[in-house]
Amino acid sequence: MRVDPDCPGRILGVGTDIIETRRFLRMAEEVAEGAPKGAAARIFTAAELAAARGRLGAQHLASRFAVKEAVMKCLGCGMDRIGFTEIEVVSGEDGRPAVRLYGRARARADALGVHDVMLSLSHTEEFACAFAIAVGGASDDSDQPGSSP
Repeated sequence: MRVDPDCPGRILGVGTDIIETRRFLRMAEEVAEGAPKGAAARIFTAAELAAARGRLGAQHLASRFAVKEAVMKCLGCGMDRIGFTEIEVVSGEDGRPAVRLYGRARARADALGVHDVMLSLSHTEEFACAFAIAVGGASDDSDQPGSSP
């Protein structure tokens, strides 16, 4: 049984992550001052850092970090095989979070047959969490569990 008729295919992988937002307090201050250093540049793209300015600082950065970790997990890889900046978190036209994959992340997704990564993220003052679902295949595949002939 398919719950979402608009689901674009089969689930190929699922990933989740949760992180304490306080770990991003100093980084958020650097971003707000327009001078992100070290870790911020290794984890976030220039576009992500620009989008973080004027937002909920540490919560915004922590939730985007959690997305990157969740995407790595749904692709079956860790940070030893995919760099953080090879996964870019963007806002879609409707405001929903989305990812753009580059380099090794794109290559891994292509190798798995992933054509979409669905996301959900949330944050509080203390924690940020994210879920990522790698989707591939055609939405009308008859070999899906629960499908009728």
